[in-house]
Amino acid sequence: AVVSTQSTGCKGVESSGKVVYFTATFPYVLLVVLFFRGVTLPGAGQGVLYYVTPKWEQLKNPTVWRTAATQIFYSLGISFGSVVAYSSYNKRNNDCIKDGVIVTLINCGTSIFGGFVIFSLLGYRAHKQDVSFDDLKSGPGLAFIAITDAISVMGVGPLWSILFFFMLFLLGLDSQFGMLESLLTSVRDEIPILNKIRKEIVSGTICVVLAIAAIPMAFSGGLYILDLLDNWSLSYPLLIIALFEIIVVAWVYGGKRFAKDIKDMIGYEPPLYFTICWMFVCPAVIIILILSGIVLSAMEGYPLYDKFVGCDNATLAAQGLPEEANDSWVVADSYPGGLVGLIIIFNMMSCFMIPGYFIYYYRNHIRGYLKL
Repeated sequence: AVVSTQSTGCKGVESSGKVVYFTATFPYVLLVVLFFRGVTLPGAGQGVLYYVTPKWEQLKNPTVWRTAATQIFYSLGISFGSVVAYSSYNKRNNDCIKDGVIVTLINCGTSIFGGFVIFSLLGYRAHKQDVSFDDLKSGPGLAFIAITDAISVMGVGPLWSILFFFMLFLLGLDSQFGMLESLLTSVRDEIPILNKIRKEIVSGTICVVLAIAAIPMAFSGGLYILDLLDNWSLSYPLLIIALFEIIVVAWVYGGKRFAKDIKDMIGYEPPLYFTICWMFVCPAVIIILILSGIVLSAMEGYPLYDKFVGCDNATLAAQGLPEEANDSWVVADSYPGGLVGLIIIFNMMSCFMIPGYFIYYYRNHIRGYLKL
């Protein structure tokens, strides 16, 4: 993955744009193939029914709303900088309103369609192995355990496994292209001396550093590190970054001024709906999600993880665990408070940079311009 990302992203959008024609479209082919294979399996209807049956009581759970917001942020690239980095290469008169609507509809439509694929396979797994849907958990366990179990008992299992994980690999590459371009663009813009160095060297260095930083997740305890980062680094920081971004655009720069700039570029102002969302709806929703999530986290205590305890009864008794724990192999346990605090500090560092950099940039660049 590191080699693929570096070899493709080293030339910037000139090379990654061409590669994305394949990496972004071929997963749709695989998704359609897996869909028609999945819905023809026994038990697929049960899985699809579970997928489309709403649980209205979950609408009262703020964690559901925060998780949904995090997911849509991640799938659309909001708050990561990749959208801004790629859009900076567009022509000035490019219709960004139309592009934004089309990309959002395609993204959400793909997610819904992908849900039918996944739950048809999970329905087959439930039918074949007599397991409950309520035991399923999101995260790596869903892709690498539940789905793998379902594919392994299908006819020509190795073929479907290769197709499924090749699709995941391509989707991961697409995400990495955007992340690398975002980081590469910002680093070269803020450190002009790097522009004198070949882009391949700068991007290669970034890829190597990030690959080294990810090595601990490949160790035996790496799944716990991944779980902490997945639960914390992709929730509150994304929401906080988005909140600062929208406040700066809608209130510091001005929502009406921003709408006029768009009109100057594409020939028409965005609908009033967008301006209202920028200035009022989105900030209010994000603030509510952040505050409710913090209050709920404080009430629930430290996050839980699956602690492996599958062993003989004597060992379970020595640890003060019930014998029933041996049946499930894992029990829910809380992460140590010190580790949680360290993860929070690391993740919040990206948020603390926002007001600090804003103060620096405002004092040196923006103050005089806003007085015009």
